[in-house]
Amino acid sequence: MAPKLTILIMTVSCAILIIFFVYFLCMLIFPNIYGHGLSNDQFKIIDDNDRSFTVEGKIYPSFIEDVTNNNLNPTMLVRTFDTLNNETVKNISYNVKVKMGKEVVLNHCFIPQDGIIYVEFIPDSSINPAKIYSKEDVEHDSCIQEIRKDNPVLIKSKIFSTGGLYHFSLDLDPTLRPDSENSNIEISQKKSVDLFITLGENQEFDLRNSSKKLHDVNFTHILIKSYYDRIYNLRYDEHNTTQKITFQMPFNWNQSYVNQVSLLHLELSIPKNSLFAKKNSYIGTLDGNILPPKSVSIDDYSSDIYRIIHMVINSDKLDQFVRQSSNFKNQIPFSDHAMFSLTPTEEPRFPMEIISKKNKYLFQISWNPEKIIFENKTTFIINVQDPKSGDLLRHTSFDFILQNNNIEVYREHITTDFGALTKDVIFPFSKNNQFSILLDQINGEDDGILFNLSVN
Repeated sequence: MAPKLTILIMTVSCAILIIFFVYFLCMLIFPNIYGHGLSNDQFKIIDDNDRSFTVEGKIYPSFIEDVTNNNLNPTMLVRTFDTLNNETVKNISYNVKVKMGKEVVLNHCFIPQDGIIYVEFIPDSSINPAKIYSKEDVEHDSCIQEIRKDNPVLIKSKIFSTGGLYHFSLDLDPTLRPDSENSNIEISQKKSVDLFITLGENQEFDLRNSSKKLHDVNFTHILIKSYYDRIYNLRYDEHNTTQKITFQMPFNWNQSYVNQVSLLHLELSIPKNSLFAKKNSYIGTLDGNILPPKSVSIDDYSSDIYRIIHMVINSDKLDQFVRQSSNFKNQIPFSDHAMFSLTPTEEPRFPMEIISKKNKYLFQISWNPEKIIFENKTTFIINVQDPKSGDLLRHTSFDFILQNNNIEVYREHITTDFGALTKDVIFPFSKNNQFSILLDQINGEDDGILFNLSVN
């Protein structure tokens, strides 16, 4: 029997840009809710005088690996500002409680001099409760004052010792400092807000096949980067030709909580020389619900070692899942975790959407017949779109290049007046059946896409 078609899609990873675009879009559409953010979050409050204020929390860097790899000092900033003019509220005190999971890792009072809490962290996974120091290494037990950007408070705590979702509970109390003048933007009453800030981390897992027999000898480990919370209970099941990765992540499926989450995003890095990475597409699930094709995308371009598989679930899909769940219908306690799965499939999922390396052009690509055979005609259907609006881009040109084992075997300059075209291709016989198609120099620019194909 001829081997099944295998397609490797290569594209530039633009997931982080997409995350921030979607996040800010959600904040514009739903201005009265607060959501979770990678390294920062905001909460909007309305005072008794109908003034709008925003409480923001930021931690830096965004990923825990940057602390050691780039020799960065982990820091935190908390402030409240007038939403209209961005002016910081100065006469205010904060009680800050930070929880990592169910554990309280920081609980202290701050009265910043300029209204902004500046903190430098000393990560220590063994310490609890946190210890707070001045520049003279004197430990503080009382409310911390005189905090400035050039005089941050030093905190030794578990924060930045591990990644994941941190829950910041902030109690804001109007406090008139003796050296301050009254301001017409000050908050007039106490407020309590919650921020949810994710500290990214790469987690590495050694694979253990559930049947204790691993056929795919090159598939020995996997890296997962979560933009929400830490991953646990990763399993790899391989039965004959069926392979599946499953894993869990803490998640509160209560409807009110789900409404606050703009999206869930994970990156799975799979060794390219594994059988799992040589599949043409994947089916993802969340708590047994099949994810739409756009929620699972493949990036073979960003790494020479790994195929990166993105799983992105937006707020609308999360809301749909929670509403159709038995927990929601029967009003029984909601689950405290999310269960993910990723299973390879041999059938291409058309149209395939590939964004150009500069994130300027979106290509929708399919072909007929689905199984590509040497020296037989294959018809490719290509649409070129604006990735923001989805409109077809008229008068688009590019170089259509066919490569075999990274050697160019065919080139043609193509122009489409309508943003859509078909192209017939005959793949010449080769002992090396790994081909790639490069669409290069789009509209004369240094931009393009690349995707791999296996021919039978």
